[in-house]
Amino acid sequence: MNPLITALQRDIDGTPGELQERIRVLESALESMGDGVVVVDQQGQFLLCNSAARRIYGRDPVEGSIERWAELYGVFLPDRLTPFPGHQLPLARALRGELTDQIELFFRNPAHPDGIFVESTARPLRDPDHQVRGGIVVMRDVSLHKQAEVELRETNNRLSLLVAEQARRVEQSRLLAEMSSLLQATATVDELYAVVSDFVERLFPSAHGAFFAYSASRDDLEQKAAWGTYAALQESLLIKPTECWGLRRGRAHRLDAPGSRMRCGHIKSSTDGSICVPVLGPDETIGLLHLRFDDTHVVSFPSPWEEREHLAVTAAEYIGLSLVNLRLRMALQQQSIRDPLTGLFNRRFLEETLIRELKRAQRAKTTVCVLMLDIDYFKQFNDRYGHAAGDIVLREFASVLNDGSRGADVVSRYGGEEFTVLLPDTTIEGGRAKAEKVLEQTRALRLSFNGVDIGLVTTSIGLAAYPASGEHAEGLLGAADAALYEAKQGGRDRLVISTRAAAADSPSASV
Repeated sequence: MNPLITALQRDIDGTPGELQERIRVLESALESMGDGVVVVDQQGQFLLCNSAARRIYGRDPVEGSIERWAELYGVFLPDRLTPFPGHQLPLARALRGELTDQIELFFRNPAHPDGIFVESTARPLRDPDHQVRGGIVVMRDVSLHKQAEVELRETNNRLSLLVAEQARRVEQSRLLAEMSSLLQATATVDELYAVVSDFVERLFPSAHGAFFAYSASRDDLEQKAAWGTYAALQESLLIKPTECWGLRRGRAHRLDAPGSRMRCGHIKSSTDGSICVPVLGPDETIGLLHLRFDDTHVVSFPSPWEEREHLAVTAAEYIGLSLVNLRLRMALQQQSIRDPLTGLFNRRFLEETLIRELKRAQRAKTTVCVLMLDIDYFKQFNDRYGHAAGDIVLREFASVLNDGSRGADVVSRYGGEEFTVLLPDTTIEGGRAKAEKVLEQTRALRLSFNGVDIGLVTTSIGLAAYPASGEHAEGLLGAADAALYEAKQGGRDRLVISTRAAAADSPSASV
């Protein structure tokens, strides 16, 4: 019989039958408990150890010092590696009069090779004089609970990753949509390159890189935009098409290992990984999107390189489409305002610009001059040498008009062999100087067609000025045209200033 039960039998009053029944009930209750129960005396000798406790210990209680309990029963800290200090075991502390609650232990012994987690609660046993006479510990196997906690934590981590990945993809889609909208709204290539630099950096916060576009000769590609720390690498601003695997293959080329032998020749500095994506137009490659990554081993989402490549290819498609559309819009705009033969502005653009310049001159109280020019005897060039020769005369005369023109001047082909030069912020004297220079340079032209000298080219010019010759565009152009007619009637190859403008410019006009 158990020593504790024997001691109770001696101390409890009652008939033998009653006592025996109480002992049997107590033993049955202890043995049927799922929790392990151990009672020791003041010297650490086991007085009680039920079946659940023996199952946790993996063996029957054995005699030994308290300090060896951890070694005897294979008790470790929750880290599963560090032996539990014997003097800190809950039962050992109970013998010192301490109370412990739900101390976590890990048992690994021959009976539990994979180990089990146990929560232990211990109390000292005191006599009527409150002296410690022993200790009792209750142990509960919580391995299944711990396993459930681990599985729940892993599930939560997976869910967190999925939520983070979904949030990242939503943000990427939002950025791509916003980038596409801004790219479509750009009016110049510089604006487009600025959008590319800003949004690619936001799409790939851990990367740096650059966008390259083919030069006019298509012998190389020029860097047009850069982001992150790419500029600090001080690499060449030009790359050859043969230096890039992506350009040579016509598809994205990924370098996801530092030691790869398929490294592009234009990558001079060290990098953990890179992606080169050709930017394609309808019929040709128009550029290169180049990304570099220095955090290959610091990514937290699955399949990072596949996602990066897919995102880079999508961004490159948006960039290519927008660049093609912008170039098309710019070409159409130029066609709508430029004369295709001479490259000068057309009449429509001149008239719209003249209205704006007159309003600005009215506010600023400045002068605007208009030159109306006509090539003398132009019909003879066509009749004698053909229209091809006439086209040569028109183009060369357009070059004369552009020579020395300021950025604000507007040189246009008004129609046929008639041209107009708009000179904002120019006095009548300044307009006269420009016209006389054009007369001189036109006389100096030496043109030939099919080896035959075309002959002398001259021009007649009419000059009108705002506000002296007219305060509205129609009146100013009419005054310049009237002065041109007078120049042609007066013998051609000369300048005539509008009568009203000449009067305003005369010494008497300022008296």
